[in-house]
Amino acid sequence: MDDYHFDLSVWKALFPTFERYEGGEGVLIVGPMDVLCLEHWRELVRGQMDMGSHVPTDVFVFAKGEPRRRDVTKVGGLPYRPAGMVWPRSPEGAPMVFVAQFRFRESRDLVGGLPGDVLLVFLEGLEGDVNPRRKEYAHFEWHPLGINDLVSEQDVFPPWLDFVKCYGVRHRTLDYFLDVPVDVLRRLVPPWALPSESCPEAARWDAATFSRLNGMKIGGLPVYPSGYPGREDSEEDQRIPRSARFICSLGTLVPKFEVPYPWINHPEPQTVSECLEPESILDMLDGFLFNVWIGENGSLTWELQKV
Repeated sequence: MDDYHFDLSVWKALFPTFERYEGGEGVLIVGPMDVLCLEHWRELVRGQMDMGSHVPTDVFVFAKGEPRRRDVTKVGGLPYRPAGMVWPRSPEGAPMVFVAQFRFRESRDLVGGLPGDVLLVFLEGLEGDVNPRRKEYAHFEWHPLGINDLVSEQDVFPPWLDFVKCYGVRHRTLDYFLDVPVDVLRRLVPPWALPSESCPEAARWDAATFSRLNGMKIGGLPVYPSGYPGREDSEEDQRIPRSARFICSLGTLVPKFEVPYPWINHPEPQTVSECLEPESILDMLDGFLFNVWIGENGSLTWELQKV
């Protein structure tokens, strides 16, 4: 799996200085420059303060298109799924959308024992007209590595809404329990990277996603800003067992525009319109995070939150 490991030292050598890249905003991990900037900014913050307790997490940096192998962490495209399995459907009988899959083999030290090696995620839809609070909105499948007879493209139901096909390259880093104070971020991080000074709620979100990564990841901590309104009493919090382990998340994917390497395998910068084409992004609810926990009995609990 070496081809799917993000070597931070190689990318630091390629971009030894951090210039002012105007594309995108906030702390959202999609391309190599997102990781380079985040790790650079974290070094600056750690030089000023102790960021506190932390846990390791594997976040994924993306290459666009289909990977050479089917069993890797990815979004869209062809799932790692045995041939002949009945395609999951909603209670109304509509084919569900294959959204993503997570490969846990290299991340088992972060999440402990699991029912399988690869977790597939199917959703009822990708737009707000489908109720994401329904238990049946999500369907999960565990599969072991080593399956050779896989579903073909002809047997995959295409989603009715275009979204990106990409695969992940794993980067081991840290999630911190406490948010970095907003005033510290404002002093050390370029203002164009966190452009929410006039909006306290957005500033809290920036601080939260600086400490706990927003993107596709395995292990670590789910993203909630400190003082997130109503979090302690929310419906989602009540239905997630206290003993459940957080295992993975998937967030909005929008590549940075007008920066080199918006994707690992695309060195040339892209325009705003290119980065916002339907086949270049994954979005629900105008910004989302999909979090998954596993219970003691192996059952999965999830939540889809608008961000």
